[in-house]
Amino acid sequence: MVMVGQNVISGTPEGLFQPEKSVTRAEFVKMAAEAFRYKATGAMSVFTDVSDYSWYYEDAAALYGNGVVEGFGDGKLGPDERMARGQMAVIIYRIMLDQGITTDTARNYTPFAGYAYKAIQALYERGIINGTGDNNCLPKSYATEAQVAAILHRVTED
Repeated sequence: MVMVGQNVISGTPEGLFQPEKSVTRAEFVKMAAEAFRYKATGAMSVFTDVSDYSWYYEDAAALYGNGVVEGFGDGKLGPDERMARGQMAVIIYRIMLDQGITTDTARNYTPFAGYAYKAIQALYERGIINGTGDNNCLPKSYATEAQVAAILHRVTED
């Protein structure tokens, strides 16, 4: 698997990939920072629930410093919470904008209300996300390792 070979996804301590396992926000921050080569370079994490000694501290600081990750607005990243698909789409969309990756084509997604609509629409138009097969992306469902690996691979291959 490409993302494993590039050290973006490392799996369990035993080296096992768990495709159906939900990804935490800390794991996603680490994977996104690795996949897109974000480095902290002096940036500091402002999240009150991220210790300076956390294994994902520098990744959270790098993504925050580049305006990609904002947390929940209460000063918290929520590192142990599972990453919702809508949250993941918003972060990937911000990364694409930050890195100058175009986000427009002509594919249409079933509209829904919510903070993640613009991000989901842009990722769907580019073929980065495909939804569940019934033209629904389930933005409140949790992202699995397999989904994150596939999405990061599609964006980095572009």
